[in-house]
Amino acid sequence: MNRERGSVLVLIAVSFVFLLSLVALVVDIGLLYSQREGLVRAVTAAALAGVQKLPADPDKAEAVGLEYAKANGIQMQDALGARATKKEIGVWTRRYVPLKFAQVFGLKKLPISASAKAQVGVVGKIKGAVPFGVVKQNFVFGQEYTLKFGSESDGSIYSGNFGALALGDTGASNYRQNILRGYPQLLSLGDWVPTETGNMSGPTKQGVDDRIRGCMHVPACTYDNFVPDCPRFAIVPVIDSLELNGRGEVQIVGFAAFFLTGVTGSEVSGHFLRWSADAELGTGEDYGLLAYRLISVK
Repeated sequence: MNRERGSVLVLIAVSFVFLLSLVALVVDIGLLYSQREGLVRAVTAAALAGVQKLPADPDKAEAVGLEYAKANGIQMQDALGARATKKEIGVWTRRYVPLKFAQVFGLKKLPISASAKAQVGVVGKIKGAVPFGVVKQNFVFGQEYTLKFGSESDGSIYSGNFGALALGDTGASNYRQNILRGYPQLLSLGDWVPTETGNMSGPTKQGVDDRIRGCMHVPACTYDNFVPDCPRFAIVPVIDSLELNGRGEVQIVGFAAFFLTGVTGSEVSGHFLRWSADAELGTGEDYGLLAYRLISVK
């Protein structure tokens, strides 16, 4: 009888140790998982922030990446690094996490790490473009360009085409809505889109004026100091040519960003911007509007 009681006690003791080990394992694994999730969020935010400084300034991209990582929870004692080229940036970190219950078994801390990499390139596909087609050229930052010609301007050299595009449908109402709100569907590099013939004077002026009046920021936005969600910021398809007779199709060879200056008659003007957007990457010429995306998170 005593021998049986002793066996039971030994079994209970072994079971208790086993259960304690399971508790330690579950609690400490949860701790490691939670902290690693925090590291992943931090390096992801850092990579997405840093990549917006590319390709112009890799050093600045690294500095911004490190700054964002620290602002998102990377601690002073954590290892932290960033490296950027003109095309991509990687941010990584490592932390030693003190364990709680597992210390009973001599395991005091374990390392966890996380890394993220983001890439920049020309925009391949994007939503929200305005229905103006600007012929490809060497754009200069800050310079003002004509986005849609008026009948009295140089656009008159074309046969009934002044730079207006029929995105999704033809007609004045659809054209005006696409000016005001941007075309809601994806446009892609290489797409052929129809032109909107005629001067479209009324819809052009109404759409652009409404968009400019939609800027409610104080002080008012300017091309060199604006809020990214300002309605005066416009994505414009860059087209290969406007040399066609009557209604026809033009090919999209790129995308550019402009700050809408105004509309005179039916001629629309805007200042050229260099900008990065959260859009799909493509392969083609750089017309100032770049896309960025995460390419790996570990």
